Amino acid sequence: MSRSISELFQFFQTQSNQVNLNIGSLPDISHEFLVTEPQYVDWLNQYISGIATFKLSSTSQLCPDPELTQQSTYQAWIDAKFIPLSIYNNQWTVLTCTPMTTSSFDKLCHHSNTHVIIVDPDVWLTIYRDNHPVLRCPKDPIDQLSSLINYAIEHHASDIHCEWEATYSDVWMRIQGQLTWICRFTHSECSALINIIKLQSGMDISMNHKPQDGYLSYKYQTSHIDIRVSSLPTSYGDSIVLRLFGSQKKSFELSQIGLPENVIQSLNNALSNTNGLILVTGPTGSGKTTTLYSMLKTLQTNKRQPIITLEDPIEAQLPGIRQSPINTNASYEFSTGLRAILRQDPEVIMIGEIRDHDTAKYAINAAYTGHLVVSSLHTQDCRSTLRRLMGLDIDMSLCAQSLRGILSQKLVGRRCTHPDHSNQCPDCHGTGYVGRTLIVEWFEPHPQRSFHSIDDFIQCGEWYSFEMDINHAIQTNRCHERDLQEIIVS
Repeated sequence: MSRSISELFQFFQTQSNQVNLNIGSLPDISHEFLVTEPQYVDWLNQYISGIATFKLSSTSQLCPDPELTQQSTYQAWIDAKFIPLSIYNNQWTVLTCTPMTTSSFDKLCHHSNTHVIIVDPDVWLTIYRDNHPVLRCPKDPIDQLSSLINYAIEHHASDIHCEWEATYSDVWMRIQGQLTWICRFTHSECSALINIIKLQSGMDISMNHKPQDGYLSYKYQTSHIDIRVSSLPTSYGDSIVLRLFGSQKKSFELSQIGLPENVIQSLNNALSNTNGLILVTGPTGSGKTTTLYSMLKTLQTNKRQPIITLEDPIEAQLPGIRQSPINTNASYEFSTGLRAILRQDPEVIMIGEIRDHDTAKYAINAAYTGHLVVSSLHTQDCRSTLRRLMGLDIDMSLCAQSLRGILSQKLVGRRCTHPDHSNQCPDCHGTGYVGRTLIVEWFEPHPQRSFHSIDDFIQCGEWYSFEMDINHAIQTNRCHERDLQEIIVS
């Protein structure tokens, strides 16, 4: 049986009391009829109390009203993986393929009565692709890549993930720190897309049996976006991750990256030393490089020159600073680069990351012999940083004399302060978040010549703990308390 969308809406108006959707924790809203293939009925029975079954002759019967794209809520529905079909008296009718509840759906439904049409996944995917800002572009893989990158930039994504499954390939993006599903490609489409990514980033498209790293520069409006590309062989094809740098304008100011005032003051005091080692630590993606760049800009403002960096890769160009990229293929590692830098007579040295014993040893020796060294480590807090240095077989007495401070940090979503937290909020679009902010821990050791243990050394210093900053974030309403609880647990 085939019916037009208007006929289906009329049917809904007469049957809405008989057909209901039961998906647990959704708010009490006026529901719903279902449009589905007959073979899909059995699967749906476990979720719903009534079914209206129609045979669709064409997915064109379920085309959204073109004027809906002008509605401020339209993109919020698309982002929540629902396809808006119509709106009448603030009552949305939306299309999906799985009756599952999401926080985005909860928020959207709280602000309007919602009718949900559930269709077979293949039908839904066809319609979704036709209306998705990424997938409705031409089939040319170059245009698809441009659409993906544009979408990532516009949604402030830091990473794009292309992942293969047995029968399809998914695209995910890390938005506000959360990995978010974006769209789905066929294997042939994804293979063509990945080949274009490899070509544009300088990779070998014939090499599918070993990891590769690449780089490409993308022009977006009037700016250039640097993108680091990584490929990894998997069972079904190459997993690709694109990390975007410069997609958001950054000031690289210590006062603008989310540090508490007392920590900024302590950090500035540490940076005023003519020598010593300052470490920034945290998990991957916690903003360590941004903090290091902000420290370099402060030093540059204070006329501390020359400043030389060793980076893998260079994530942003800093005027007036000599930046040297690591090249492992040419045996140019952090340790060898650091030895070369010391012959350049720098006043300040930035090492992108301390990864091994040699790099740690040269960094501490440079800090001890008259250079100010700033660097990063992948550790969870200040205590584990000291234990990590000990694990690298470092002379801890020399480290104690050289260390000026450790800043450990984690990124959490910044709470939206707009009074309207609905999907129509101009700042957060219903997510509850506007960007991200830092939660930090600062340790500044007291000058001393000897200590009996790591714990002894830790106790002899000034502390601003994660717990203190979390309490400050709660008092200032800077973050959602549930996100801060996750930091306490970790």
